[in-house]
Amino acid sequence: MIDERLADYFRTHDLLTRIDFQQLCAFTCTTANRHLRRLQEEGKLRNVGRVKQPMYVAVSGWYGVSEESAVRYKE
Repeated sequence: MIDERLADYFRTHDLLTRIDFQQLCAFTCTTANRHLRRLQEEGKLRNVGRVKQPMYVAVSGWYGVSEESAVRYKE
């Protein structure tokens, strides 16, 4: 369910915030943060923002993101 929603989201967006994710999945703030942490640990999302202001991108190979589109957010 979450993966399908994120795949739809990343078809039209490059970046995801916690608030975007929270609204997308109808989660509370705490639940959204827990899932975002898990998705990062699984290597599906990467934070390209700051620790206190995270902005997430899909890792290449996940959610329809190709290597070419992931290149612009490489560290």
